Amino acid sequence: MKVVLFDTHSYERESFSAANDQFGHALTFLEPRLTRDTAALAAGHQAVCAFVNDRLDAPALQAIAHTHESASGISRSTGSWGSTCTARRSA
Repeated sequence: MKVVLFDTHSYERESFSAANDQFGHALTFLEPRLTRDTAALAAGHQAVCAFVNDRLDAPALQAIAHTHESASGISRSTGSWGSTCTARRSA
């Protein structure tokens, strides 16, 4: 699966790549935050991973939906207990 990760930092890429070794997804790391204006960068990916600071408002989600027949949405956040990822698949 092709997964695009928005708002990634250099220190995250190594850990995401290592965690992905057992799954073999094609990861694309992007520095820009996900917004309505950057949503087009998700084109060609089956899953979109957003960070807590990304703007997942209706215009951004509509822009993603416009470029995808079906996509999974993954949100990630960090805190004192490490990173958390949740996923939702659109119909």
